[in-house]
Amino acid sequence: GKYLIIFTGTFISVGNDSVLMRLAVTTNNSSYTEVAQCVGGQSHYSGGSAQSATASTQFYILDVTDTSNVKVKFVLGSIAGSSFLEAGGTGEIRTGFIFARIGDT
Repeated sequence: GKYLIIFTGTFISVGNDSVLMRLAVTTNNSSYTEVAQCVGGQSHYSGGSAQSATASTQFYILDVTDTSNVKVKFVLGSIAGSSFLEAGGTGEIRTGFIFARIGDT
């Protein structure tokens, strides 16, 4: 079937660090291709203090024709030593993924 994939991320950025999260897809269970990314704005904060940088929300429509071969993975990039991706907390989502089936192949 066809799936709508929606994803967003919230990063804690330390210093001057741009952050991103990419969606990679394989249709042969082997080689992955990056098809979408959400990018957090580059942080420009003095003193090296940690600041939150929310990445833009992105979406992608994936046609899953064979569940043995069609797969996705999320790849983080451009994350400096002390920066990290935030999961969230009680009652709130800061980083999330939605997979919604929208139709047949």
